[in-house]
Amino acid sequence: MKAIGCGLMGAGLSGLALMPLSGWAEKAGTELTIHRLETFRDRIDEIDARIVQAIADRLAVAREIGGVKRAAGLPVVDADREAVVIAQFVEKARAQGIPEATARTVIQSLIAAARSEQ
Repeated sequence: MKAIGCGLMGAGLSGLALMPLSGWAEKAGTELTIHRLETFRDRIDEIDARIVQAIADRLAVAREIGGVKRAAGLPVVDADREAVVIAQFVEKARAQGIPEATARTVIQSLIAAARSEQ
């Protein structure tokens, strides 16, 4: 591997001295990778914010449902309705390429949170 020197050792730039040519490409590739990761992570942060808002909206509706159930003397748990909600959620998730196990975990967590709000 051929290294190049820049003749600046005495100028306080010793970190640049004798860096192989391939090192520059690796550094540029690493910087590009870091930039791409930051871009993707920013997108994840935005998506997470939308997910949090959707969960907050869902729980607000669950509280309303709880009030209606209490007023009507109905139980909080409606196993038949929960089965329908789970099946619909899993089907929608599957259509988006989301694994069924992941979809079930998410919807069951949301249902548990809704129950606690009711």
